[in-house]
Amino acid sequence: MTQRYKTIPILFLLMTVMVITGAVLIPGTSETSQDRLTSPLTTQVEEVAADTTATAAANVANVVPRKTKATVATNPWHNYPNACETFTVIQSPKLVRRKDGRQSYPIRYRRNRYHRPRSELKRTQEVIELVAKEMGVKDIKLFTGHASHEASYNPEAIHILNPDLDANSRAWSRHSYNRSTELALEAQLAKADAQKKEFWALKGKLADVRLYKGNPHWRDRIQYDYVVPETKGREGQTIPSERMPESRNVWQFGYGLYGMYAVGYVKTWDREAPPWILCSHQGVVATIIQVWSARKVQAECASLTASNPEKYGTDGGSNLGVLRRLARGKCSSGKLGPKWQALMAQYEKAGWINWDAEGHYGDKWPQWKMKKRRGKWVYVKDAEGKKIPTDREAVLAHMLKRLDEEGLLRPEPLVRKPERGTKEKVGREPIILSGGRRPVVSVAANL
Repeated sequence: MTQRYKTIPILFLLMTVMVITGAVLIPGTSETSQDRLTSPLTTQVEEVAADTTATAAANVANVVPRKTKATVATNPWHNYPNACETFTVIQSPKLVRRKDGRQSYPIRYRRNRYHRPRSELKRTQEVIELVAKEMGVKDIKLFTGHASHEASYNPEAIHILNPDLDANSRAWSRHSYNRSTELALEAQLAKADAQKKEFWALKGKLADVRLYKGNPHWRDRIQYDYVVPETKGREGQTIPSERMPESRNVWQFGYGLYGMYAVGYVKTWDREAPPWILCSHQGVVATIIQVWSARKVQAECASLTASNPEKYGTDGGSNLGVLRRLARGKCSSGKLGPKWQALMAQYEKAGWINWDAEGHYGDKWPQWKMKKRRGKWVYVKDAEGKKIPTDREAVLAHMLKRLDEEGLLRPEPLVRKPERGTKEKVGREPIILSGGRRPVVSVAANL
């Protein structure tokens, strides 16, 4: 037997040992199951069918997914702290007959608030005013008035009214990425005539499906307590109160100073950001987004009123027109509700703002990169023709620096109030269930 054939059994034996011990890794297949769970491009595959599921409390406590280099590199929002308020759902002890004849136990949402002294309201108002001023806004009271109406100057507010929940749930469903849906729309779009409305309708649907494609927080769920109060049974026996953990998708709520619905506003900052960015940094991020939104919708409503005044009125570019658009989500000429009317009258009487005048929302710190071409400012675009966002870290760092110089940042973190009906000294922190699979205990920070 030659020397060549003598070496074959030895090589075979060595390779067998290496495979058994895990020393051999095939390129491109070394990703762990946890990496697949936390990877931005793989967490969001299918839309979650149920919007509320019971979760066992024993599986929630102290379970944190292992950090990986891949996760940190691809997801800038990995473990980004959630500073938003929490809430508790409380079921009524009494059956109520609904309009359709069926009986049910009504539920209500109770926010678990921070302890917030009165001085905190004034400080938040001054934060809004400084951020708006730094962005060149003249009609600053539009933003303080909106924050007063929507959140009573509470930057960490979570908005949980039933109409809000229903609207946010529909928006989340419409923008949930699904590969099969994407392929089907692409196929239809390839056959459609670009000169017809059908083409642009399909293009819009495809953009909706892709809007948050790859967002690593799209399927995250927030856990809350569902409380069934003590009741009396049919035979007079006492049925004790019960507290159960349940969860709901984090995108189905409104957040922050301006009651922003997450799906509609997070994209303005970063399409990969979590929805609780709208509660962060003591209202700074939300105010920057709101100024950018006011600039955008002013142009939108002014154009509509110019083209169709009978439908949209004649004041689309005014402070009133912009406020209606931000409050209602569409350009219109109708009146706002009684509370808005009272607030507007108060502000106008004090001489703080002229609602009928054209709004001036500045041009400093724009949403998109700009450059001058032939004496005009134009958008800077990438190789694909898409507008390039301005540096979000730069604008945020500037605002925080200015607030620090003016002594407007909180000297200490807020403390959550104890939840009513419990013996705990401080309220519990929110628990985020990552991707609907593994729970991540989120830390409420002084942001």
